[in-house]
Amino acid sequence: MLGNLASVISIADPWRVDSHGQDIKDLWWVYFLNAVSLTLGCSANVVLAFLPRKLFLASFCYFCACLIYVALIVSTDFVYYKDSGWSRTQGFWQCVCAASLYLIAGTFSITHSVYYRVRRQIHTLSPKFLKMELLLTIYLFYICIVGAAYHARTMLNCSFANGVYFAIVTCLTLGFGDLVPTKTLPRALDIPMVYIGLVLGGLVTVSIFEESSSEMKEARIIEKIEKLRKEAYVENYTQKESFDRMRHIVYRCSTISKLNMAALTLSWLVIFWLIGALVFHFTESWSYFPSVYTTAISLASVGYGDFVPSTPGGRSFFIHWALMAVPTVATTVSNVYSVFNAVLPKMRKGPADKLLKMDEPNLEYYVTEEHQSEGWVILTELSRADECDQLSYEVWNSVIQNLVYPEKLPEKFWLSKLSPLRNPTLDERTFLLLSCSHSLDRIH
Repeated sequence: MLGNLASVISIADPWRVDSHGQDIKDLWWVYFLNAVSLTLGCSANVVLAFLPRKLFLASFCYFCACLIYVALIVSTDFVYYKDSGWSRTQGFWQCVCAASLYLIAGTFSITHSVYYRVRRQIHTLSPKFLKMELLLTIYLFYICIVGAAYHARTMLNCSFANGVYFAIVTCLTLGFGDLVPTKTLPRALDIPMVYIGLVLGGLVTVSIFEESSSEMKEARIIEKIEKLRKEAYVENYTQKESFDRMRHIVYRCSTISKLNMAALTLSWLVIFWLIGALVFHFTESWSYFPSVYTTAISLASVGYGDFVPSTPGGRSFFIHWALMAVPTVATTVSNVYSVFNAVLPKMRKGPADKLLKMDEPNLEYYVTEEHQSEGWVILTELSRADECDQLSYEVWNSVIQNLVYPEKLPEKFWLSKLSPLRNPTLDERTFLLLSCSHSLDRIH
C-alpha cells in the first residue's frame, strides 16, 4: 500500500523542474506507464486481500510494477536529465520509492508462497490482518486527500508531494515547522485534520498491536509444546508432577518465543533507525550523527525542527520511512510488553487461592444436596481471580476431578492429549468458570 501511495504521488507531480524551479510537464508515455504500474500494484493488494492463496499472482503483479518503474527510471535518465539542465523532483524520487517498495512486497509475497508450499499449508488471512489492512488503506487514503487539499492555491500552494509530507508530519505529531499554514482557511481546516489523523493513526496502531500476536506465531508455539509434551509423557510422573511439568513446558515455550520475537523486533528497530540515518546522511548532506539524532527523535514522534528533510529525495524517503516507523515501533512495544507480562513474577496470589484455605476445600461439599445453596461459592471465588492468573494445582484438580471429570483421572492426565493446559493462550479463570457453571447446572 505504501508503494501505491508512492505511485499516486509520482503521477500527480511532474518529474522535472528547470533551473528556475518551474515544473515541466511529463511526456505522455511516462503518465501511461506510471498508471500501468499503479494498476498492477493495486491489483496485487486486491489479490492479497480477497485471494490470499494466490500469492504467486500477487508477487507477479508486484514484480511487473517494479520492472516498469525501473524501465521508467532508466529511460527518463536519458530523456529528461542528460545535458538538459533539469532537476529531479519528488515525483521522480517517489517513482524510485515505489519500485523499491514493490520489489520488497513481491519478495515477501513469493517467500511466503514458497514457505506454505513447502509446509503444504493453505495460506489464509486472519480477521485481525484484514481489519489492519482496511484501516491502513483508509488512513493512507485520508493522507492523500489531505495532501491534495493542501496542494491547492488557497491552502499551502505546494506540490502534492509536499502536501502529503505536511499531512504525515502533522498526523504523526512531529510538527517540524518547515511547512506551516499561514492563512485563516488552512489553519481552520488544520484543526479537524489533526484530530481525525490522530484517531485513524491510533486505530491503525491498535490493529497492529493485535496482529503482532498472530495465529501463525501461536501455531508455532503449540507445535513446540506438543513436541516437548510427547517427550515428557513417556516418563513416569505423578498427577502433581505431570501438572507442574506441563505448566513448565507451556511457560518455557511461550516465554522463549516471546523473547525471540522481542529480540527480533528490537534488532529490526535499530536497523530501521540506522538505515534511515544513512539515507538522510546522503540525501540531505548531513554528517552522520545529526542523521542518527534526527531519526531517533522522529521515531519517538518528537519534532524539534532543527534538522528537517528539505531535498526532494530526502522528503520522498521520509514520507515512507515515517509511515513504516508506526508499525515498527508499535510491534516492538507490543512484543516487549508481552515479554514483561510473561517473565515478571506474580506479586500476589490470586483470590481464587482462598479456596484452599476454606474449612471444606473439597468441592463435593458444595454440590451435595444439603448444601446446594452454597454450590456457587466456587464460582464467586473464581470470578474474583485476575484474568491472567495461573491457578494452583489444588484448584485445578478440585474442579476437574470433582465437577468436570468425576471418574478417576487417567494416569499423567495433565501431560495427556486431554490436558486443558496444552493451550498457551488459555484463560484459566474463564475456562474453570465455564466448567464449574456447566457442571453445577447439570447437578442441580
